[in-house]
Amino acid sequence: HRIITETKSVINQSSAKGTLPTHFWSVPSASDFSIRGRNYLQDRKKIPAKEPFGELIAVDWLFDDRKISDVCSLPHGTFKSSLEKYCNAKSIIFAINLQVPAGPRHFSLVFYYKIEAEVMEGAMIQNFVSCDDKYRNSRFKLIPNVSTGPWIVQSSVGRKPLIVGGALRVEYHKEAQYFEVDIDIGSSAIACSIVRFVLGYVRLLVVDLCFLIEAQSEEELPEKLLGSVRIIHLEPNSAIRCPN
Repeated sequence: HRIITETKSVINQSSAKGTLPTHFWSVPSASDFSIRGRNYLQDRKKIPAKEPFGELIAVDWLFDDRKISDVCSLPHGTFKSSLEKYCNAKSIIFAINLQVPAGPRHFSLVFYYKIEAEVMEGAMIQNFVSCDDKYRNSRFKLIPNVSTGPWIVQSSVGRKPLIVGGALRVEYHKEAQYFEVDIDIGSSAIACSIVRFVLGYVRLLVVDLCFLIEAQSEEELPEKLLGSVRIIHLEPNSAIRCPN
């Protein structure tokens, strides 16, 4: 398996912002993920994904004494200090915050995607941002893959798509320049135990994640990725305390 793949980001990773150094993350090839094709409702066939809506421009790895929520609103956080300048009338930052409880500390792994307004117009992502939480909880989907690591971890995580809002507590935060999805892994005992198990091996792992909005009608097909990320041999101690 390839550990690091070339990214086509317009913003070079060497200039990307965030608290997690770029040698811990990259962007996997979109075609590594299988999503619902144009005729999925008839033939149940999936196809390799194409380039996502969002461009990954920063990753945070944070800890605090309590759960970290709405990170984009923090006055000294990554969004306010460095990413807000990327936003204008033609783009937003779409942030995905994985809230990971680990004993007395709470961790957050946050992915920041820049999405241009022109690619949102008329697409499912536009509906997702503007609709209610019931719709969002029924559509927001995660596909995981441990591409490098012990077999026991790969089998525990699997590659099965997950409708996040059906299994975990999710909160959404919307402002003019950003949209944030906070996923509380601690809200499910099963998910929490799996993540804690994975954290024990995390230095050995290369983990790919992709996010998308599930297509449930012919008009919405084929699916398209919202964004993806590859986490590479993450060092747990590299997390920094969440800024106020």
